[in-house]
Amino acid sequence: MEAPSGVSYDSLYGRCGVYFEPLPDVRAKNSSVRLRDYLVGAMALFALKYPSLLALDQSRTRDEERNLKKLFGLNRIPSDTSMREVLDEVAPQSLHGLFDQVNGQVAEQGHRKGYQVLDGHLLAFLIGQIQELASKPFITVLKMVKTRRRLWEEFRAVFSYREVNLFKHLLATIDKSHSFSGS
Repeated sequence: MEAPSGVSYDSLYGRCGVYFEPLPDVRAKNSSVRLRDYLVGAMALFALKYPSLLALDQSRTRDEERNLKKLFGLNRIPSDTSMREVLDEVAPQSLHGLFDQVNGQVAEQGHRKGYQVLDGHLLAFLIGQIQELASKPFITVLKMVKTRRRLWEEFRAVFSYREVNLFKHLLATIDKSHSFSGS
């Protein structure tokens, strides 16, 4: 599977999923949840700003289940306890190459310039910052809802109760709901 290109939620999460696939898994060969699903599950938790995996685990709707599988490419969704146990064993160095890939992609597209300090060293990007720099739909929706907090609340609401195939569809749903309601 080839990593998607561009700077968007879909391309960044797709790239991460592709990167995670070949990482060595030191657990038993008969483990029911792949290491990739633990890593992608942790990304989903942070991307959707859930207070904890347990909160997501306990309140997950059928649409959330489908969206986790479609948007993040999760095959099996790990539980709260097992995620902590498995991720504690992943060597942080094994993820450095992914940061280099994403950082290189952001630099290629010219979105890094304002974040270089002290002899060209880079301040770390957060997913939201990348979107604010590179995604017109994200910027449009953020302006509509006015605060990042409200944007993430709306992300979670749409994610919980509507089936979506791509993050850009999730943004379009929020955009349409605000355009329709006039808020």
